[in-house]
Amino acid sequence: GLSDQAVNAFRVMRTDGLKPSNLALNSLINAFGEDQRDAEAFAVLQYMKENGLKPDVVTYTTLMKALIRVDKFHKVFSSYLFFNIYKMLSYSGEK
Repeated sequence: GLSDQAVNAFRVMRTDGLKPSNLALNSLINAFGEDQRDAEAFAVLQYMKENGLKPDVVTYTTLMKALIRVDKFHKVFSSYLFFNIYKMLSYSGEK
């Protein structure tokens, strides 16, 4: 499926010594979500955190969509995903 193609592209990037960007990893998360492989999508989030990449709003909303695709919508609100999205969207930078 789509996720297998995305994983292959990710492997080629790593083999060539390229550091994947948020865009590339968000695309990988989306591919896993499309193929209803939510555990792998969350593994990409963990990879991002372990490698110094900062997940963004796109990352979290894409993970939410992955959960919805596998009928785990309840986990969206019971998990840190909702909190992180809320925090990102409500932060204005003002004191």
